[in-house]
Amino acid sequence: MSLLANLANRIRPRAIVNAHCDVPCGIYDPHDALQAAQTCIRMTERTTATVVGNAFVIELDFLKGRERLVPYEVFSLIHYDGED
Repeated sequence: MSLLANLANRIRPRAIVNAHCDVPCGIYDPHDALQAAQTCIRMTERTTATVVGNAFVIELDFLKGRERLVPYEVFSLIHYDGED
C-alpha cells in the first residue's frame, strides 16, 4: 500500500461496503463461482477496504470453497453436498 493511501486510511472515517457478484443461473460452471468470489475479494481489497466476510445463498461444499477463501469468514444459508 502506498504511503499516501496509508495516510488517507488514517484520516478519513471507515465505511462499510457490501459487494456481490450476480451471474444468471445456468450460464457458468460451479467452479467459476469460486473464482468469482475470489475476484470480488481482490477487487474490494484493491480499494483499500477490508473484507470482513463472504455471504452465499448456496454453498457448494464439494468445491471446498471455505478452504480456498481462508482467512475470510464464510456465511451460507444452504449447503449442497453433491456434485450431480
